[in-house]
Amino acid sequence: TPEQLRFFTNHVRTTTDKTPVDSNLSYTATKVSDSSVSVTYTPARYHVFTDKYFKLTADINMGGETWTPIGNLINNFNGHFDGNGHVIKNVFINGTSPVAFERYAFFGSTGANVDIKNLGLENLTCNFMGSKTKHTVYIDGEAYKFENRLVGAAGFLSAYAGGTFENCYIKKVIVRDFTEQMGSGGTGGFFGLGYGTVKATEN
Repeated sequence: TPEQLRFFTNHVRTTTDKTPVDSNLSYTATKVSDSSVSVTYTPARYHVFTDKYFKLTADINMGGETWTPIGNLINNFNGHFDGNGHVIKNVFINGTSPVAFERYAFFGSTGANVDIKNLGLENLTCNFMGSKTKHTVYIDGEAYKFENRLVGAAGFLSAYAGGTFENCYIKKVIVRDFTEQMGSGGTGGFFGLGYGTVKATEN
């Protein structure tokens, strides 16, 4: 059901079933109380649900409700997702007010060992606007701000670092990039950016 699917994507973001991985994200963060002090901020990153199996048992109509992508750049989904030949329809993704470390697609970000297969997506719309925004983090109890360049949107998967994608398709997918005055690398219909093994997928 839509409720179960939303529970799943929220669980990817909050579960303790995760393994630390080397982070390739780093930012210069400036101390809020003293702008002359800056540090390199490297957020922790994780692979989530490694070697865990999930399978759809029915088609799901999301009814155009705003979708929270499965995984982001902090919690990368790294399990097995078998669509079992089913279709998820009528998904709306709103990335016009981007949040730090998010990627905008049905699957936001996945890990090196992810396996996604036998899944169809139909009638999906993703609106996206790349930006440069300030975010606050706390390091040793002190507030720091860093600038994050937010880019990347797609229909199926925005950012991936390996894995296998087999027998998947998207149909009637619209990705609108409203970015102005900056490049928005990682935007695409099926995938945004990354590398892995893709078998018999179509859009």
